[in-house]
Amino acid sequence: MAEALERVPVTVIADPADCTFQLDLTGGARQFSTSCDIAKGSLTNAGVAYETQAGPAGSLARIRVGDVEIESVSAEGQTNSEIRATRTEFESRLRPMLDAAGYPARAPGAMQGWSWSEVARVFSEKIGVFLILALFVVAATALYGPQAAALVELFRRAFATLLYRCRITSASAGSADFSRLSSSRSTRRQAQSTRGSGFP
Repeated sequence: MAEALERVPVTVIADPADCTFQLDLTGGARQFSTSCDIAKGSLTNAGVAYETQAGPAGSLARIRVGDVEIESVSAEGQTNSEIRATRTEFESRLRPMLDAAGYPARAPGAMQGWSWSEVARVFSEKIGVFLILALFVVAATALYGPQAAALVELFRRAFATLLYRCRITSASAGSADFSRLSSSRSTRRQAQSTRGSGFP
C-alpha cells in the first residue's frame, strides 16, 4: 500500500460544491449520492488515501490513478437501495484500476505455516503495532507515580480532617464510657456503704 501510494498517487478531481462532509451516525439511513461523495467513499472503503483537486463547476467527479482516470457517477434523486447499487457498480469498475496500480484489495491474512519467510513477513507487518502498544504501556505505567502523588496532595487536607474528627469522636466516646463506668462504680460503692452502716 505504501509503495503504491508513492509510485501511483490517487487524486479526486471534483467540483467543491459537489462534495459534502461524510458523517453518518444513523447506521446507513443516510446515503451520500453526489458524484464526489461516491468517488471519495469508494476510495475510503478501499483503504486508499487520496488528494482532492478542484474541478470545473457542475462537472462529475473523476478519480485519477496515476495517468488513468475514471469518471464517477451521481445517484442524486435515487432511493437508498438504488444509491447502494450505484455505488457498488462504480466500485466494481474502480477496483481493476487500483489492482493494476498495485493497491491491495485487502490486508494480508494471518500467518500461513511456520516458514522463515512467513514469520519474517508477519513480524515486519506487525512490529509497528507491537511497538506502539509497548509505548502506550510504558507511558501508562510512568504516569502511576505522579498520579498517586497528585491524589495524595489533593486529598491530604481532607484525609487529615477526617482522621482528626475520627480521633475526636473516639476520644469523646471513650470519655463518655469512662464517665458512665465511674458513675456506676460510685453508685455501687455508696449502696454497699449504706447497707454496711445498718441503714435500711
